Amino acid sequence: MARLSKSKSAITVSSHGRAGGRTRATDGEWRVADTMAGFALVALGTWIYAPVLRGDWLWDDDKYVSRNALIHDPAAFWKVLARPDGMGNFDPLTSAVRWLQWQCWGDNTLGYHLTNLGCIWSACS
Repeated sequence: MARLSKSKSAITVSSHGRAGGRTRATDGEWRVADTMAGFALVALGTWIYAPVLRGDWLWDDDKYVSRNALIHDPAAFWKVLARPDGMGNFDPLTSAVRWLQWQCWGDNTLGYHLTNLGCIWSACS
């Protein structure tokens, strides 16, 4: 049976009452490792997603965003939250984000791609 002993600098796990065993890093060292892993994930996500930044509308984007009259109306924010979108789906949060993005970016797809990249970055943190 393994025994667990705690000290201020490390946690030492020893088996069968013997001294030594495995040592786990302290909390400060774990934070550095986690931060480095987070930066690596952000860099990897950015590198993978970079070719998309030059992309255009795809698949059903025209129906949901570029040709959706409800999204284009600057005064329709509350309508977006209360009614189904132009395709008959009732997704108020998704529709509100689409409305907000259209008000910020208009028909420029780069803004939408940068928003998605920001979501990737926030998921890595």
